[in-house]
Amino acid sequence: MATLKEISEITKLSPSTISRILNDDSTLNVQESTKKRVLEVAEQLNYKFSKKHKVHSKNIHFTVFSFFSEKDEINDPYYLSIKYGIKNEALLNNIDVSFVYDGNFELIENTDGIIVIGTISDKNLEILEKHTECILLLDQDKKHPKYDSVGIDLEEITNDIMNYFIKCGFKKIGYLGSRDFVKVEDIRERAFLNFSIINNIDYKDNIYIGENFSSSVGYKLGIEMIEKGNIPEAIFVANDSLAIGLLKACHEKNISVPNTLSIFSINDIPAAEFMFPSLSTVHTHSEYLGVASIKLLLDKFISKREFPILMIIPSTLVFRESCKK
Repeated sequence: MATLKEISEITKLSPSTISRILNDDSTLNVQESTKKRVLEVAEQLNYKFSKKHKVHSKNIHFTVFSFFSEKDEINDPYYLSIKYGIKNEALLNNIDVSFVYDGNFELIENTDGIIVIGTISDKNLEILEKHTECILLLDQDKKHPKYDSVGIDLEEITNDIMNYFIKCGFKKIGYLGSRDFVKVEDIRERAFLNFSIINNIDYKDNIYIGENFSSSVGYKLGIEMIEKGNIPEAIFVANDSLAIGLLKACHEKNISVPNTLSIFSINDIPAAEFMFPSLSTVHTHSEYLGVASIKLLLDKFISKREFPILMIIPSTLVFRESCKK
């Protein structure tokens, strides 16, 4: 079994500092990158907490359930960051976590709690309820009357971006996104439409909806928009991956960003800062979404709390080069 000394030899930190990090000592003042490094090394060495460090006596197992594939997750830094937060917080609390992809209900084994990532229907929730009633919904479009939820306020984010577009003087504004369910508007799309109608914004013929939220779809929709010859002054893009694909299409078709088209998106993935031009986006603290999910689900499991809690993680607009100021 790995020891604090072995972790110390790799990280070059004192065993006492490592111990305080692994036990989530709130009084310890170290950089977040240092904490991440210690947690990564501890996981690689299969470090196990001693019994005196356990916050619970029962061996707890949580399942993270999603409808996207593991390949999709690997290609999306937003979901990778959420997974990182989940794994590290689970490690700190001595919780075993398994990940189930592609909506494969058959792979769910005995579990004490389930974190559902992304939109899920009531019918599918009923299937999960057969395994446990300790369920948390992560990154959902709306709160649930029965289960805890952790997410960001996409409606508020949409309104913030649209208000910024208005302050910039844009009259013709578009939207580029996708949907979890073909016939159901995504909350960002719905908020965009409501804002546009209320504020008399010219949005007709400037809404582009693809089959998923990937860069390849953003590229495809970008080419479609440009070739149609009806380019808006500014466009709100549902996430950074789509926006990166749109930027590629603009480069290929010689569409100047932001002089011809201003772009603003959501998530602030690591690549956003290094695109050309750098991407104006919304920082969503995605890693902490994963951390908060474990914390809240553990509280539900231990306390047997009967009422649901809705936790909204705040976000911040990040202004870069892809949008006119």
